[in-house]
Amino acid sequence: MYRKPVVSFIVSLSVFALALSLLRLFLSEETSYLWLNWNLFLALLPLLFAWLAIHFSRQFLLNKVFLFLWLFFLPNAPYLITDLIHLNTVAPRSLVWYDGVMIFSYALVGVFVWLTSTLLLEQHFHWKKWVIWLIALLTGCGIYLGRNLRFNSWDIFYRPHHIFQETLSFFEGPFIDSIFFMSLIFATFLLVCYFAMQKIFKDK
Repeated sequence: MYRKPVVSFIVSLSVFALALSLLRLFLSEETSYLWLNWNLFLALLPLLFAWLAIHFSRQFLLNKVFLFLWLFFLPNAPYLITDLIHLNTVAPRSLVWYDGVMIFSYALVGVFVWLTSTLLLEQHFHWKKWVIWLIALLTGCGIYLGRNLRFNSWDIFYRPHHIFQETLSFFEGPFIDSIFFMSLIFATFLLVCYFAMQKIFKDK
């Protein structure tokens, strides 16, 4: 089965990214990027929830709870890609190449978590292709809401009414084109990677 090597790769790359962030602390004596490890934790949660959804697939209520949690936290995984924007602002500039490798490692973990968890669920529950397209588009919307409106996943538990009101007003505002554009770009990127990965493992 492909899942063990891929999960091992995700774990190994996560450890590598964490090690780079700790080494950067030693090299620069600055805590600039340590928060990436919290983002990494959030990015890994969808893989856990996907496994739990499969493990409890015969228990209707638990299965639906874990599927909801998986979908809810899923944008946190490819959201790590957007952390590359900090390369332009975080000092020292002498470490910008190092920071690029480090953030790219975190982003790569996020992409593979999205791909692997979605592929596992799709194969287990035999989803149609349109479901994957919808998930990719919702992920893109989630990334936009997190990066541009600064919503966090746990805000749904602490201030759900605020999120609902902000989202409604946003869709009536002048930024509607940007959320569609950003969501579409991320969705397309994820779908290209997803179907390529799916074909690779089917050909094996």
